[in-house]
Amino acid sequence: MDFETAVKRSIKQSEKLLESLKTVRLLDLKQTKIKSNTLFKNRESIYDQISVYKEGEKFIYVFSICKWEVNVNKIKDAYAVFDVRNKPRVLGKTHNTSRYNHQHNSEFLYVGSSKNLIQRIKQHLGDGNKRTYSLDLIYWFPKDVDIAINIYSLSSQEQELIETIEQAIWDEAKPLFGKRSGH
Repeated sequence: MDFETAVKRSIKQSEKLLESLKTVRLLDLKQTKIKSNTLFKNRESIYDQISVYKEGEKFIYVFSICKWEVNVNKIKDAYAVFDVRNKPRVLGKTHNTSRYNHQHNSEFLYVGSSKNLIQRIKQHLGDGNKRTYSLDLIYWFPKDVDIAINIYSLSSQEQELIETIEQAIWDEAKPLFGKRSGH
C-alpha cells in the first residue's frame, strides 16, 4: 500500500464531502412534543404523527427535554435508579440502554439518524427489543416530564454527509445519552 496515494484519495473524498456540505439544505424540520401522559399511555398517537416520514429515507432526529432546567436532575436521578436495577446485564431480561454521558448537562437527551424513523423512535420510547441500544424511556423516565423530538429532513441522502451533520449536531448539543456516530 502506498501511503501518499491513500492520503491523496482521502483529500479528494474530503473535498467532495465539503462541496456536498456547501449545497445541502434543510428540507423540513418537524417538532413532535410528547406529553408525559402520552409517553406512558398512548404512544400510538406519537407514531401516527411521525408516520408521514418515508421508510428508507434517512432522517436526523434529536430528543430534547421540555423545561430542562427544572427537569434535568429528575431525569438524571431516575436514570441512576434504573441503571442500578438494570445491572448486571442479562440477555433478554435487562435493557441495553444508550450510554449515559455523565459529563453532559444538557437539554438534549439523544441525537441520532435512521432510515427507519418510526422503528427507531419506537425503540427509544421503549417499544423495541431489549437488546437494541436505545433510550427505552418507558422503563425509567420520570412520569411528569415532557419531551420533544425534532426531525430533520435534508436535501441529500448521502450517508457520509448526513453522518457529518449528525456529528456536528451531537458536538453542539452534548446530549445526556448516546455516543457520537462514527465512534
